[in-house]
Amino acid sequence: MHPLDYIRADCVGRHVKNSFDQPEIIALPPRYWDYLAWTHEMGLDPEAWIKECDALRGDDPLEVVVAHFLYEDFTRRLENGEPLPAWLPRTPARADFGLAS
Repeated sequence: MHPLDYIRADCVGRHVKNSFDQPEIIALPPRYWDYLAWTHEMGLDPEAWIKECDALRGDDPLEVVVAHFLYEDFTRRLENGEPLPAWLPRTPARADFGLAS
């Protein structure tokens, strides 16, 4: 699968700050933005996550790395019985987190 296959017409573009503290627009499905907002509500620092993703992205688009990072966080939380948003299904299927086409 191509790294950009998950991006669909329902993606929402927003400004974020990259690792150089410069604004950059990334487009993610709404569920990803909701999950990112939830991490902030839980006391985590999504801005730091995005900057870390930028520092590690290599040749990949920032939005792809952020999407994978968020999915990996969801999967880890699910497997370890850690808190998850109430609106998010409790199965590790890719479709449940909005990655399916």
